Amino acid sequence: MLQIATHCPLRFPKQRSWENIKIFLLLHRASWNNIILLQPVNYRPTASSPPDSTPSSTTYEEALGCPQHWEQNGEKCYFFSPVQKIIDWNTSRKECTDNNSDLVIIDNNEELCYLFSRTRSHYYLLGLKFSKSEEKWKWINDVEHNPDMFTIGGDFTDYFCTVIGHGKVETASCSGSLTTQSMCEKAANILERQKES
Repeated sequence: MLQIATHCPLRFPKQRSWENIKIFLLLHRASWNNIILLQPVNYRPTASSPPDSTPSSTTYEEALGCPQHWEQNGEKCYFFSPVQKIIDWNTSRKECTDNNSDLVIIDNNEELCYLFSRTRSHYYLLGLKFSKSEEKWKWINDVEHNPDMFTIGGDFTDYFCTVIGHGKVETASCSGSLTTQSMCEKAANILERQKES
């Protein structure tokens, strides 16, 4: 829990008026509850626009969406398997790829904070393994793990896969265990452009 609080602070608006804080909290609650918010796009005339032209309707930017039973955070969709069963890392990854997704790669601190908040009571396999030939922790996209983002805890003698859960990232058996669940990610889909007449 301390790790989450240390690495994942809430960033309040600079102008701390009550209205700004209420809007901030509303937006964060909406993102936590997987509500899609459409933001108005300001109309800006281009060089080819006739003088004094105005839009005939209010246009909203394209929204991103996820399939049913998936959760959205930013531009990614996540599936957190509710099933606890012994499943090895390769089988878990195959379940993800069969659903046009893959095991989770943590790209930035914001994503790490989201995953810490979402995995408080279970461990989920990550797309991060130890490469014995290179003697490095590497993501499934062949990028080396950056220890500045998070420290990997646990047993470094027999465990060559990783899990996230209970506020930390730890080594795990690639053979799986009853305490480990599957988690997949994929890019969110663009929904149709919304218009108001």
